[in-house]
Amino acid sequence: MEQGAAYCIGLPVDRHLLAARLDMLRLRSELKRSKASPAAGKRDTEAEITELLHTLAVPAHIKGYQYLREAIALTLGNMDLINSVTKELYPTVAKRFGTTPSRAERAIRHAIEVAWDRGDVDVLNGFFGYTIRSDRGKPTNSEFIALVADKLRLSAT
Repeated sequence: MEQGAAYCIGLPVDRHLLAARLDMLRLRSELKRSKASPAAGKRDTEAEITELLHTLAVPAHIKGYQYLREAIALTLGNMDLINSVTKELYPTVAKRFGTTPSRAERAIRHAIEVAWDRGDVDVLNGFFGYTIRSDRGKPTNSEFIALVADKLRLSAT
């Protein structure tokens, strides 16, 4: 890292984690290159995810916030992860933070619930619009992650 490496992974490495990290680094590089003006383009993907989560009122002091940031970043790097949330995404996030997939899932769900309860209804409705079923209220974890990742992906182009 001191000699300029962008990221380090300890051994042994999980192949899904490695693939997701490589995809995320590739996407980050593409995002930086695709920004129109140098003044507007210096923000990296993590900063965009953080800003968006703050806008949606996800509290930064709970564990689910960190797990959610990681899940969104991984999904941005590999959108196929959203199709295997319980088999790949949660285990990858859990491994990164040294917890279990079920605890990661539960913490992410809690973060979304808190944001939905405490957040500005107009901001949430403006962001999620009619993509969320009104009879259920808040989005599911995978809906939330997919919509945020998609929003970030579209804003980069």
